[in-house]
Amino acid sequence: MTKLSHIVAAFAVLLVFNLTANAQNVTAKALIDEGMDLHDKGQYKQAIQKYTEALKIEPGNTDAPIELANSYISSGDYTQAASILDKLIISAKQPIGDAYNLRALLYVRNKQSQKAIETYKAGIKNDPGNAALYLSLASLYYNESNNAEAEKYAAEGLKKDYKDVGLHRMYATIMYGQHKYVQGIMASCNVLLLEPNSENAKYVLNHINTGFADAAAAQTTYQSGKYAQAEQFLKKTVVNTSNYSENVSKAFVFELRLGEIFKGVGAISQSIKAPKDFFWSFYADYFYSLEQAGHLPVFIQYISQRNLTAKELSWFKDNQDKVKAFNTWYISTARKY
Repeated sequence: MTKLSHIVAAFAVLLVFNLTANAQNVTAKALIDEGMDLHDKGQYKQAIQKYTEALKIEPGNTDAPIELANSYISSGDYTQAASILDKLIISAKQPIGDAYNLRALLYVRNKQSQKAIETYKAGIKNDPGNAALYLSLASLYYNESNNAEAEKYAAEGLKKDYKDVGLHRMYATIMYGQHKYVQGIMASCNVLLLEPNSENAKYVLNHINTGFADAAAAQTTYQSGKYAQAEQFLKKTVVNTSNYSENVSKAFVFELRLGEIFKGVGAISQSIKAPKDFFWSFYADYFYSLEQAGHLPVFIQYISQRNLTAKELSWFKDNQDKVKAFNTWYISTARKY
């Protein structure tokens, strides 16, 4: 072999080695990330290819089949998606709540509600910390007018993740729909506490004000007991604050009403012996603590940001000590249930 032939042969070996090394360095996670990026761009076929490659490198990976099924769903191949999810659910030995969630959604799409409910519940058993499962199940029950079960699973989900905005919003929706305005208003306040600047913040603020108006005009669901007492207190508060002169701002009335409700409904909750229902411990006691700690003015400014002008937003800069104290309270105050 000539000297040149030796050089060419050596280069060829080196090239093969480098290509092999590079192939080995491509991880399943990297391919999944690429697939998710393609999926988000609507390139489902290419995304499917990436997830398939990831499974060849790491057959036991559970994220890849979930994302693979999701891309098949988005591309309209529901049968293939269901097959992938069914195999994963049978074989996986770790929490795969997202797989159960997707499989249940396919049952919902096929109008198989009972199958969907069973799948959501099996998912919760498999992955009890997955808040999305509770939200999906609560939503399904709500759409089927089963408010008791919808409320139950929204509450159970919030126990797992008290910062899940979707669950607070779901809880509020369930309550407003049953004319349980105190519970709906407080859950809406929690939505704004978590997302004061979201696109939906203005709508949530409107829901609170609508809740005030409806509470004053409508008959509450409750006929007796502490919940009825709370609704009557809300109605009285709204009526008593409806006759202010035009010189009083809507913001002033809004703050006054929420302050009175937090204080009054909180006082009712304080009279209830443990164990309390979820609402009293989780919402009523929490907002009562906020009001009693003197943080209501900061809270009102904070949740109203979407409605404030640039000049009004300067309030935060001018009241940094109050904002800091509220933040300290928020971080240190645990949710109870």
